[in-house]
Amino acid sequence: MKSFSSFPSGVVAGVIVGIIIAILIRIYFKKRKQSSQKYDERQIIQRGQSALHTLIFALSLLVLSSLLNESIPHWLTITTQNILIILLSGIFYLVEQMARGAYFGLNFAKKSLLGYYVIGIAYTAGAIFYTAFWLLSGKLLMISGSFTLIGFMLLVYWYVALVYSLALIGWRIESKKTNA
Repeated sequence: MKSFSSFPSGVVAGVIVGIIIAILIRIYFKKRKQSSQKYDERQIIQRGQSALHTLIFALSLLVLSSLLNESIPHWLTITTQNILIILLSGIFYLVEQMARGAYFGLNFAKKSLLGYYVIGIAYTAGAIFYTAFWLLSGKLLMISGSFTLIGFMLLVYWYVALVYSLALIGWRIESKKTNA
């Protein structure tokens, strides 16, 4: 009796899992499209302007990064620079949309905020935990211009905590404007 070798069975399993994932993604996006956020004309224009300003900001950071690379060799690795540019651009986009009142759609459900609170609290607790761990361990955050594991974990936890906190602050500001 012939037995399957690990390669063909792995390929078959991979194809089956890929098909299942593709079907689930299709269902998710179809459902999401039906319940997507609705924005008024002003918000659509403001979101477009925010995207343009974020692109200009990201390009400015890229130029600054290139200039610093030329003047201070090996100050950060290219990967670290790209990660920081992406993270800073994301925060810039979020803050600009909130400042313009274009972050939350017209049909944003207040019950969705519970998820924001849970994620925000969990990541803030994780950020505080990793910060305390880092302070007590005395480990380096960066070595030769590249993040260490603890440095990268701190960056991710504080970034997510900041983003969700900004979203909740934006919601408070929006709700005060609409209720006033």
